[in-house]
Amino acid sequence: MESETQRRFADAAKSEKSWKKFLKKSGIASDQPGADYRKIEPLRAGVISLTPPQEWYLMQMFEAARRIFPTLFKRPWRAVISPSGSFVAADNPVILEGPKGAMRGFQNAELITYVVSRHLFLYSASDRLTVRETRKNIARMNTLSLLHCDQQVFSHIPDFDWMDADQKMQRDWKLFVKEKYL
Repeated sequence: MESETQRRFADAAKSEKSWKKFLKKSGIASDQPGADYRKIEPLRAGVISLTPPQEWYLMQMFEAARRIFPTLFKRPWRAVISPSGSFVAADNPVILEGPKGAMRGFQNAELITYVVSRHLFLYSASDRLTVRETRKNIARMNTLSLLHCDQQVFSHIPDFDWMDADQKMQRDWKLFVKEKYL
């Protein structure tokens, strides 16, 4: 989200006109402290950085949800429950799967997954795929989280199940090498 914020800020700071449009869309009055385009040069030059407050991130999340929900509600959703709490989550919690090289979105993804908690995994598949709660299937779902994470994976235990590139179950996350799957 931080890189997206920086990209949006860079786009907004390109010109005084784009800056005013950004302020208006963000609900910031042009007479607010820090809103003067001439005074944002240190930000534009990268001398200082801008980190929006958490409220801004929440606002962006709710706005995106408002636009995305109609599409998501049209898809069939299923849940997998792990009584032992064996799912791992990652810093990229929503995973969209589909053909390699094809553009994927919520409407055309063959598979959408979301780890709600270590006990609950939601998924939507374009075919009528049914996933049962088995150690092997949990390992496959955990592998998706490993493959799609940016930097962080979250687990309540250090030795969680995942599948290596040869489809063998593993428990030592230090053996995971993303490049072996590409």
